[in-house]
Amino acid sequence: MMKFVKWTAGTIAFGLAFFAVKYGHQWLRNNDPGLTGTARSAFIEEAIRTCLKKQKGDPINKGILESILSQYCKCYANGMADRISINELKSLSAVRPAEAVVAMQPKIEAAAKPCQDAAAASLPKSN
Repeated sequence: MMKFVKWTAGTIAFGLAFFAVKYGHQWLRNNDPGLTGTARSAFIEEAIRTCLKKQKGDPINKGILESILSQYCKCYANGMADRISINELKSLSAVRPAEAVVAMQPKIEAAAKPCQDAAAASLPKSN
């Protein structure tokens, strides 16, 4: 269970950088962490879509209910939207994906941890 969220965090960061390139020009005045309004809505929608696609396609998640994967992806997308500014996303789009993940790692981990815990708590208990 915990492997899937670590692998996905970096993948989602790449998708979010793509989002910034595609839509970021509309919100460049926002330097503050935490996306708001239409930028936040679009960011969360794209992050959830990207996350679910990766989660469902990862063999490690075989047998995990889609509702649990969806719960994790929604939590993670909102956590990242709380922690990042549109300018950060735009600047990340100018670097290599591996560099973007390194730069975002503290925010990725902070956003993912409570979501990992909640997803793990939702798993059926083994005897």
